[in-house]
This record gives sequence, structure tokens and C-alpha cells, in this order.
Amino acid sequence: MTLYRDESYTSSYSDLVELGIEDTLFFQVALQTNSSFASDVLLQVESCWATESPNPGDAIQATFLQEGCPLDDTFRWLSVNGEAQRSRFSVQMFHMPLGLPLYFHCLTNICGHDEVCTKNCSSQRRLKRLVSQMDGKEKQAAVVSAGPLTVSTRVKSIHPDSFEAVLKYYNQLRLE
Repeated sequence: MTLYRDESYTSSYSDLVELGIEDTLFFQVALQTNSSFASDVLLQVESCWATESPNPGDAIQATFLQEGCPLDDTFRWLSVNGEAQRSRFSVQMFHMPLGLPLYFHCLTNICGHDEVCTKNCSSQRRLKRLVSQMDGKEKQAAVVSAGPLTVSTRVKSIHPDSFEAVLKYYNQLRLE
């Protein structure tokens, strides 16, 4: 699992990531293989959640994808899940109860060429992100993780180019 700066998927995060509460984080979960036997398999992202520790089985979790379906409108698929060897999606940032850095985890499945690997999500959406306590009974096989990521209380990030444009516009208004 790799975290990206935007939906072009050309620049991944390599250092500590800090985003604002209104920022969007872009994910790519991909099957990494060098052998030809895996060329006929597909990757499906089954569920994704965040914890405030590197442990995917941490008791407190914020689930944002369950059974292949988003739990709210802040999750967006950017590829068709289960039709390739990678899945791409984005999530708007959020806080967890303790305000610690976040770690992201996804449970993945590998499907054979003769299996249906896509999910049909109903139009019914669940209420907001589900913050739950795990009872330890969920399967933990094929979990991929990324993090840490710090979420600050500032508003959406302004990239330097955007900031300069806003500043120029503001200064122009002052002169008029």
C-alpha cells in the first residue's frame, strides 16, 4: 500500500506525512509480483481502517471501507476494485479519539481469473465513519499497512503555487 499526494499517482509520500483535516489522501493497493503465475490473478480491497498504532488489530479503529463498500461520502473509488492487480481510492482526512498519528490498514483478497472479484455496493450508505472496538474475531490475513500520518487541525493544505496566486489576488484587491 502506497500513499500519494494527488490523484495523478505520480508522487508518493516517502517521509512523515502531515495533512489537514480537510485534505484528501490518495491510496494505491497493488499486487507486487515478479512471477508469471500471478499474471492471471486480481486484487480486491475488502476493508480498510485506521488505527492510532501500527497494530492493525488495535482495539480502536475507524473503518472507512467494509465488505468492499465505502461507509460514507468521504471515500471515493478512483479505479474499479477487483478488476486489476491494483486498486486506487481516496479518503478525506479525519481525527481519531486520542489525536495520535494514524496508521492505515487494508484487508485484501486475491481472486483467480474465473472468480467474480468485484463487489456490488447498494446505494444505501451507512452513517459516517464507523469508529469501533475490535473483538479480535476478524481475520487478519493479507493485511497491508501504511503510516504514520499526522492530521493537524489546520484547514486544507495550500500548495506553494496556489498560495502565491491567492496572495497576488489579495494584493491586487487591496490596490483597487
